[in-house]
Amino acid sequence: MPPEHAAGVVDELPRDEAEKILELVEGRAPEDIQEVLEYPEHSAGRLMSPDFVAVREDATVEGAIKHIRDSVGRDRASRALSSSTAIGTWWAPFRCADC
Repeated sequence: MPPEHAAGVVDELPRDEAEKILELVEGRAPEDIQEVLEYPEHSAGRLMSPDFVAVREDATVEGAIKHIRDSVGRDRASRALSSSTAIGTWWAPFRCADC
């Protein structure tokens, strides 16, 4: 489950239950979930994925797509590219709360 979705679930739980759940989650996920929860409720930070892929400014489209696929895998790259936005020289995932 993406951290921004897990944060939404954890946020609905009583504090003591949320802490117990976060203790059971393995790997880097608890830190990612906590990072999302640090944003104010109903803010863009609570809806966005904390994951991103940086692409060099001088990359070709073909090179950028290859880099993204190599970084996150082909399936995730296809989904990310269909809902991404370019910010300056950065590609950033865009997620809509109602999408």
